[in-house]
Amino acid sequence: MNTKSHILSVVQQQPQTILQLCAQLNLTRTAVNLPIKQLLAEGLIHGKVEQRSGQVGKPSIVYEATQGTEDLHSKAYQPILSALIEQIQDQSGEDALADLLQHTGRRMARATLGKASSDCRANIEAAMKVADALGATTQLHEQADGTFIVTNRTCPAAAAARANGHVCQIMAAFFAQATGGEATEFCRRDERMVCQYKIAPPL
Repeated sequence: MNTKSHILSVVQQQPQTILQLCAQLNLTRTAVNLPIKQLLAEGLIHGKVEQRSGQVGKPSIVYEATQGTEDLHSKAYQPILSALIEQIQDQSGEDALADLLQHTGRRMARATLGKASSDCRANIEAAMKVADALGATTQLHEQADGTFIVTNRTCPAAAAARANGHVCQIMAAFFAQATGGEATEFCRRDERMVCQYKIAPPL
């Protein structure tokens, strides 16, 4: 664990001042200052002035983890998603699962993107930025027939997608909602996972 991750882990447990972090991690103030600045810039922690009564001198800054970072390094999502997908399919059937996943993808797009513009490529690129923020590394290719292919080789939900290919319908629906067009997945789920989505602009 590097110093930055170590500091975040400590302040997730309890708010700390710089001096407290130095003492707990056995580091110099200089060694702690840079990771603190990086964590602040990334929005992972925030500082607040420590209220002290009856004491002179400059008040200390107490650093604590930002709300929403509690599960930053969680490894629970993949097995939970895989188990949830299996349970839905067993309980409701394959058609109901596919319908649910498509609605999920469209809901994701509505929650993270504005209304689709008339520029299909710009809509796709905006959707790709959201996907990349989730852990993808998307690439865009425009075809001679006017359709687009989005490719990604770092699927954030690879384990669940390998177990059940219907998971890929989430992102297909996401791109469909983002562009107002049609999107279909033809992902490779063999030894090397490759996500592939073909997007046709709206007519």
